[in-house]
Amino acid sequence: MNIFQAIEGVIKTKKFGNLSEEDEGAVNSFMVQRWCSMHKPQVAVLLNEHFNDKVWDVDFDDTHQMLNYMAALLPKMYLRTYGGIKYIKKKAKKKALTKSEKEHADNVERLSEIYELSQKEIEQLISR
Repeated sequence: MNIFQAIEGVIKTKKFGNLSEEDEGAVNSFMVQRWCSMHKPQVAVLLNEHFNDKVWDVDFDDTHQMLNYMAALLPKMYLRTYGGIKYIKKKAKKKALTKSEKEHADNVERLSEIYELSQKEIEQLISR
């Protein structure tokens, strides 16, 4: 079992099976909590409030107990992508246009409106 299977078990299936010693070493409860808290803002509030305030003194014997506790605490949710995290791409900076390039772009835009063609088609006609 890897960390993503553990997250799926906590959030969606609520089943873990038997964890071997290798599995317990591979699954860090802190990381599972972190990924689950990134799933939804409400889950982050629940986990932070519950684990930081109420369970601070509780020492879980193994990772399986911690995962079962988290599975019982959190409601069953739809798992989008692990944690629901979407990669946000940085917007590409637009190149500064010179005066002649701006005039060309304006002319292409006006011609595309007049002749009801796409700007790409106008560019192809001009380049011929």
